[in-house]
Amino acid sequence: MLLQFDIENNRSIKNKKRLSFIADNKPEHKESLIKYDKHNILPVIGIYGKNAAGKTNILKSFKHIRDMIRFSHEFNPVMPIPFYEPFKFTNDID
Repeated sequence: MLLQFDIENNRSIKNKKRLSFIADNKPEHKESLIKYDKHNILPVIGIYGKNAAGKTNILKSFKHIRDMIRFSHEFNPVMPIPFYEPFKFTNDID
C-alpha cells in the first residue's frame, strides 16, 4: 500500500515534493477514511494547480517508479537509471 510518495530532482521538479495519502486529524469525512494500523488513509486524492505547475510530471514520476519495479529484473547494475530525467532548469553541476 502506498502511503506517501516523494519526488525530487525529476523533470520540472527541483525541490522535494511529497504526496501523502495519510489523512490529517480534521473531523470532516471521517466515514470515508480507510483505517490502517494507526493511520487514517485517504481513499482518493486530487492533484491541482496552475498550468505548467508540474502536475503531469508528478503522474509521470508515478509511472516511472511503477515501470522500474515491473522491469527491475531486466536492469543491469552498470546501466544508468532508466526513465530518469533530472531537473534541467539550473546551471548547478554536481
